[in-house]
Amino acid sequence: MNQRIYLLVNLGTPASPSTSDVRRYLGEFLMDPYVIDIPTPLRWLLVHGIILRTRPSRSAAAYEKIWSKEGSPLLFHTRKLTEQVNTRYEGQSLKDRAFFCMRYGEPSISSGITQILENTKATTDGAEIFVIPLYPHFADSATTTALAKFEQEIAKAFVKRGFSSCSNKLGQERDGIWRHLAFKKQQVRIQLKSVPHFYQSRMWIDSLVGSIKNATLEEDEFLLLSFHGLPERHIKKRDRDQPPRCLISANCCAQPSEFAKEYCYRAQCFQTLRDVQRELKLPIDRVSLGFQSRLGRNKWIDPSTTNQLVQLRKNGVEKLVVACPSFVGDCLETLEEVNIALREQWTHLGGKSFRYIACLNETEMWVDNLTTWLTEL
Repeated sequence: MNQRIYLLVNLGTPASPSTSDVRRYLGEFLMDPYVIDIPTPLRWLLVHGIILRTRPSRSAAAYEKIWSKEGSPLLFHTRKLTEQVNTRYEGQSLKDRAFFCMRYGEPSISSGITQILENTKATTDGAEIFVIPLYPHFADSATTTALAKFEQEIAKAFVKRGFSSCSNKLGQERDGIWRHLAFKKQQVRIQLKSVPHFYQSRMWIDSLVGSIKNATLEEDEFLLLSFHGLPERHIKKRDRDQPPRCLISANCCAQPSEFAKEYCYRAQCFQTLRDVQRELKLPIDRVSLGFQSRLGRNKWIDPSTTNQLVQLRKNGVEKLVVACPSFVGDCLETLEEVNIALREQWTHLGGKSFRYIACLNETEMWVDNLTTWLTEL
């Protein structure tokens, strides 16, 4: 039986909260065509001519607020998660092994692949390598770019070692999201498999709901799920329904098509809202969602998290609890944007209390559920 190897891919982080390191990180991130999907010359002018002139210093100040002795929260939480998964496998005497990398910054996807090939017997005995972008919900600007970068880097790494592709992209989806690829060298065969999302997985739903239960919601507290936002055009260009359904009506995500269940980020987030409400047995007037982290002047998916706070205060809500299901590890968007800035907004609006529920990070339930799920893939 071939060894099973798991590469956990997270978004990324600057090397430090210095303006120069943040500028370098933002340059790599924002020049990704999956993130800012406009022609390359225009993207270069926008990023280098406008954004990188002012944003790095502001972002560096935000990173400074959340940086710890261990460094970047996203980096050390992802590292600890990977270490704990491997500890579970060692305890079960399994050959399975997990590695981690970042789409932007370090450790890069290329270095993650190098770690796999140098620290396992994949190139001599064969292996199944599972690529797991650590995003519960699908988005081109997160999932697709991670898988595309991995496919590019793994091909280069295998060619250097004398392997050739034997899949002819037979496993590629019609929209460019590969699920099965393979490389071989003589009798050695390495299979590559990807998981584009896991928002429907019981292991993730149970972990998310468990973290909220541990916070012990009071009867007069309102639960807001704050998801990362996306430009509307990222959603619409994925719509393959005939006739098109995406954002045609306010409730188009209430009954998503089969295609939307696979590729519509907004529909998947609303499904998570319904799952949380059902599992926690919350009345509809005690839970809602919002989308955060807007950038630029383009239209982004609604409702926005900041606007939701205004509406909740108008509705008489005084005690707010916020969880961020888009993120499995705490990061700038949760620790600074939500736990600091959003808390300040709530206080300014006259709210009495604000509680932030930490991401899953490397909590025991999440590690146990993730480890079992990976083994069953």
